[in-house]
Amino acid sequence: MDAAGGAFDAVATHFFLDCFARPQLDAVVAGLAGAATPDATWVISDFAVPPHGWARQRARAVHALMYAFFRVATRLPARRLTPPDALLAAQGFVLGGRRTFNHGLLQADWWQRRARA
Repeated sequence: MDAAGGAFDAVATHFFLDCFARPQLDAVVAGLAGAATPDATWVISDFAVPPHGWARQRARAVHALMYAFFRVATRLPARRLTPPDALLAAQGFVLGGRRTFNHGLLQADWWQRRARA
């Protein structure tokens, strides 16, 4: 990432982070976090997998079809969804809110980094 450290008050990644396999996702999140200010906001909208039930099975089927198609059409490196939550937390972001849609298939997150005292 070539952004100046601490230059951005907000980061928005909409249907972007799900495109990366785990090693790449680590680097992308670290790079974006490094370009964010100590009290930055990060807004994410992306696909999700519900924790249980028919909605989980549905989401897994939808994701399998999506990843198979985009792997062929665009050579997408990711083969499955990797939730970025732990990576964001490791960069000092705290989940401020989460909304789910379409029976848990989609989610929107608001993360806030708290400046250290």
